[in-house]
Amino acid sequence: MRNRVRVVQPAEEGALNIARKAAAAVAAIPPAVVNGKIGLVSEYVQSITQVPNNSIAPGQPVNYLADAPLGIVNEIGIITSTGVPLTPTKGTVFQLPVGKYLIDWENAISADWSLAVWQGATVASMAIRTESIAGSSIAQTWIHGRTFVNTVNGVFVMVSPGFSTAAIPADGDSSLYMARITFLQVG
Repeated sequence: MRNRVRVVQPAEEGALNIARKAAAAVAAIPPAVVNGKIGLVSEYVQSITQVPNNSIAPGQPVNYLADAPLGIVNEIGIITSTGVPLTPTKGTVFQLPVGKYLIDWENAISADWSLAVWQGATVASMAIRTESIAGSSIAQTWIHGRTFVNTVNGVFVMVSPGFSTAAIPADGDSSLYMARITFLQVG
């Protein structure tokens, strides 16, 4: 039996190069996207209990853990803790692992008020990210904020008022004190 050598024609070589480039591009896409998923998610919801969200000052985190201490779902592996050095027993601080995240938060508000993501390498170093501020000049409404966080060493984040103290009131006629935060890992 003779060995056969196949000669690739120039037109075929162009098609092979295109196929190689396409395969390389697909290999560069994170597997979650290839599998039809955007990424992992973690969500925390406070809805039944108003305390301690009945008075939240700038630099103090919103509480998301009183009703569901472990969160609703935590596929990312976020570590939660309570409070910051000035108010160690109030609110929820999130320690994010290395990655890229979209953070969405929403809640009712009782006055003209704003909330923002605060971020730092340590809990004590967290500072407001002004590009993440979301608020309203109308009392008794709903606000929603979203921001992107990219961390190469892990990071601490919290949602906190930017400028004034206020409360999360009952949401409309539901009698629920709704505060929700969702983390979507995108990289």
